Amino acid sequence: MLASEGLQRLKEKASREAPARKKRQGVTMKAVVILLVLYMVFLYGSQELKYHEMMQERARVGQQIKVYQAKNDLLKQQISYLSTPEYIEKAAREQLSFTKDGEVPYITKTKPVAKQ
Repeated sequence: MLASEGLQRLKEKASREAPARKKRQGVTMKAVVILLVLYMVFLYGSQELKYHEMMQERARVGQQIKVYQAKNDLLKQQISYLSTPEYIEKAAREQLSFTKDGEVPYITKTKPVAKQ
């Protein structure tokens, strides 16, 4: 009889503890799911932030490229102009005081007025 009473008590105790254990397992599972969702949100947010920063950097670099392309085009135009016979003649006359045959060079002592 004692064994059957003890067995009966164990069954009653187990039946009382089973809902509590299931409840704890349910709370634990919910906590794990919530933590997992929060972790995924954190990962997505950090990736979104990096993406946004990279897009801003891309736009900034694109603007710099446009500026440097414009400067490059201007320099190409200057190179083309500096290679023309007209400019070479002008530079030779002004900087080296070259003259054509039959021309008389004039040298003035006054300084030319600076253009403003």
